[in-house]
Amino acid sequence: GRALNLAGSFTGWGTAPIPMAFLGDGLWTAEASLPAAASGSYAEYKFRNGDVWMSGGNLSVLRGGNATWDPDVPVPGALLAIQFEALGTPLATASNLEIHLGFDDWKDVTDPAITNVGGTTWSYAFTVPTNYAQEVDFVFRGYVGGSTNPTWFSHGKDWRLYMSTFVNP
Repeated sequence: GRALNLAGSFTGWGTAPIPMAFLGDGLWTAEASLPAAASGSYAEYKFRNGDVWMSGGNLSVLRGGNATWDPDVPVPGALLAIQFEALGTPLATASNLEIHLGFDDWKDVTDPAITNVGGTTWSYAFTVPTNYAQEVDFVFRGYVGGSTNPTWFSHGKDWRLYMSTFVNP
């Protein structure tokens, strides 16, 4: 059988990998506590099958940054609320913003308008579709200074919120 582990910048890579539990139907899970780090930084990770690294590059998760969401782990069929603080970003002076939103590696992309809830804070809530089970993908875009061309913001990487049932290396 497989013995999957999660290793990354927060585990010393190969020195203290986190064992993963098999949930059945190809799904694995693990829980990791990340050490304190600067908002907007990334924690990198990768999966190991015993002593063999899974193919592909390192994965990463954005720590903090300008977006927050509730719940922390999206659930298909449940409400997900995303809040974006535009202060300090190229979108700080935009008069309207959109969330460029997709699922399971950017499928069914839409660009709904998001609501200004005061100052430079914007919010969008929606029900996560039940036909997706891996991730919610998003970045933000807005129109600054009367431009008809959107300005994009993503901290250099897309936000990807992994759903609780996802991990099938």
